[in-house]
Amino acid sequence: MKRSCAVMTVFFSLLSILFLGLTFSIVEAVRYRCARSHCADLTAVGNWSVFSEYENQLLEKFDIFGIDASEGGSFSAAGLNTRLKSYLDENADVTGKFSGKLPGLTLDPFTITAESAKVSEYALLSDNNGEYFYQQAVEFMHKTAWMNALGKLSDSARQAEDIKTTQEKYKEAKKDADTRMEDMQRQAAQRQSQVESVARSQAEQGIQDPGTARMLEEKRKAEKVKNPLWRMIRLSFRSLLPLVCGKKSWSVKKIPGGTLLSKRPKQKGTLKLETPRGGATDNLLFREYLMDHFPDWNSKAAEGKLDYQLEYILCGMASDQKNLKKTVKKLLLIREAYNYLFLQSDPESLNKTETLAALILGWTGNEALVETLRQAFVVYWAYGESLYDVRILMHQGKVPIAKTAADWNISLSDLYDLEDLLNKADHTTGHGEDYTDYLRLLLNLQPVSTQKKRALDLLESDLKQVPGMESFQADNCVIAMKDTCRWSIRPVFSFVPKIFLGSGLKTGNIQLEGGFAY
Repeated sequence: MKRSCAVMTVFFSLLSILFLGLTFSIVEAVRYRCARSHCADLTAVGNWSVFSEYENQLLEKFDIFGIDASEGGSFSAAGLNTRLKSYLDENADVTGKFSGKLPGLTLDPFTITAESAKVSEYALLSDNNGEYFYQQAVEFMHKTAWMNALGKLSDSARQAEDIKTTQEKYKEAKKDADTRMEDMQRQAAQRQSQVESVARSQAEQGIQDPGTARMLEEKRKAEKVKNPLWRMIRLSFRSLLPLVCGKKSWSVKKIPGGTLLSKRPKQKGTLKLETPRGGATDNLLFREYLMDHFPDWNSKAAEGKLDYQLEYILCGMASDQKNLKKTVKKLLLIREAYNYLFLQSDPESLNKTETLAALILGWTGNEALVETLRQAFVVYWAYGESLYDVRILMHQGKVPIAKTAADWNISLSDLYDLEDLLNKADHTTGHGEDYTDYLRLLLNLQPVSTQKKRALDLLESDLKQVPGMESFQADNCVIAMKDTCRWSIRPVFSFVPKIFLGSGLKTGNIQLEGGFAY
């Protein structure tokens, strides 16, 4: 009986070892599975932690997220690896966080260690010609802009297309008028020479021809008529900025062209991101983003490398003065096109130009020459009115796109003394669209691809003005990355089956893929 009890004791003891080993193996397997999930969580948290180091000034000034991955002014992928590894180590060290505050709390059920972290792919803010910058900007506008303003923006885009068509028609008409005017001058000179030659010949022969005498009399009268055309032609060769800015001074700030992001060699990322934004509405919102974040001629507080930044986006020159001059030319062309369109459709205005042309060249008896001069008056009358319009805009006034007779400022006779009359525009308030509205129209006439690159130029140069960010470069800003993290899971409960059974789980190594994108 005693022998049977001893056998049963040994049997149950051996059986207990097996059950104990099996139980601890199951517990270890469950712990290992939980540890794998914990590693995945820590990998995600590590990525979030890295991207929580976004450039605060980039977000505050431009509402764009990005982390500066430069070291000593140069892009460093190794620095990203180090950042990620440090966050993995910190988050994995459970006991280190609490043991100092709560002595005795040293239980770590997972006992994991981050072996390595390597960033495999990354995307930069400047990649794909600024496309990722565009995506963030449009996403910001979708979340913050008043969507009911899209109707107004769409109207502006349609108006820009109408402006484009009107400008093309005007350019053709002006080119034709300029060509015919050169021929008019030549023919008028020839006709004058012929009349004077005939008059001299008749005088030598003692002949008195009433027709010739009448023609000479009309010619003498024509010479007394104030002809504004030549003054307007001379005025058109004058420097534009003094004419339209008046007493207002303009900025002389410059950027060394070779330092601009769009002009120098750039760091390129290796990660391709999806680009869901890019439709017509998105383009409208991106242009509105530019209007909101970059100053122009009428902005009061301009603290960037350039003062006229919307003008830079439109013109791409490295100095404020050159950008302003080119922008004024663009505004002038819009106004000329619409003013010319009005004059051509207004019978009263056409009658005035026809009358003046007949007074000046009617003595030639050549209707074609009179018509050519009339067309020239229309073109330069539109130009004179446009100078007045742009000067109003440059002094914070308003000018409607399409005018009526009530909106007209300069009479045909005023053209003769136009330069003296321009200062009246400085105090004209007017109604219609202001300078900023016209810039919006110009932006809608420009490809978005150009605007992306130039906006990034300004973003980078402005942030370099911030103390402590003198070496900032947009092509060092990471906006997304993929990485590979290697973890080590130390066994805990598998020691029991290993001691009794000689087998158990060893240290486990797992490799996880992680990533993040703004």
